[in-house]
Amino acid sequence: MNKRLYKYVGGILLVVAIAACDKEEIPVYTNQDFISFEQDESKVSMEYSFLGKPESFEKDTIWVLVNLIGNTADQDREINVMVADSSTASEGVDFKIVRPVLLPAKEVSAQIPVVLLRNETLKESSKKLIIALQDGNGLVKAEYKDDLFETFSIGFSEDINSLVRPSWWDRYSNYFPYSKIRHLQYLRVIGADVDPIDAFPELFDSASYDYTLYKLQEDTDLYNETHEQPLADEFGPIDWIIE
Repeated sequence: MNKRLYKYVGGILLVVAIAACDKEEIPVYTNQDFISFEQDESKVSMEYSFLGKPESFEKDTIWVLVNLIGNTADQDREINVMVADSSTASEGVDFKIVRPVLLPAKEVSAQIPVVLLRNETLKESSKKLIIALQDGNGLVKAEYKDDLFETFSIGFSEDINSLVRPSWWDRYSNYFPYSKIRHLQYLRVIGADVDPIDAFPELFDSASYDYTLYKLQEDTDLYNETHEQPLADEFGPIDWIIE
């Protein structure tokens, strides 16, 4: 191989080496640790209702997940949580956030405890709580395009008008027409907005349905015995008896 060829090959190797160095320097590394709500559009908001809960049920706790994007630490770190100005719920009146909110040592996620408070105003209008994260304590809020995933929204109420006919009700609509009063009674007695089969999974399908009707009729009879006017909706007096 002549000298000219050696110089040519050597030049190519030098260019490749420089290019490789440049390529390694492209990534930008940072020692910042980011926090974010779940990166799923279906998990950055929720609706809650006190409808159907016993009168003694004065509050409920919602747990909001926060994820770490970065390095864990050997000590607990406090997460700065703020209430957005666009919220219609008032802290201390409609809700409270249990502080401090801590990201535990060596953990990659934490839960924000949000206590929803039941009061009379919820029967007239719904409330909206919007919470956001702030920088601090070595944790930086992650920023996304169009502010997506930067807030978590909780809507809550006790307004009967907020009830929506569940899809499973159609299975029984030939026997019992839907009404919000019936729906509310179902929530109060059964304790969940689910199909009777799911409410009592330990029973056979037909038995779970019969037991549900028994519980609802028992509640209706008790109401009628203790009130001057029978339990009724827009269709007339309510009963859960199939003739």
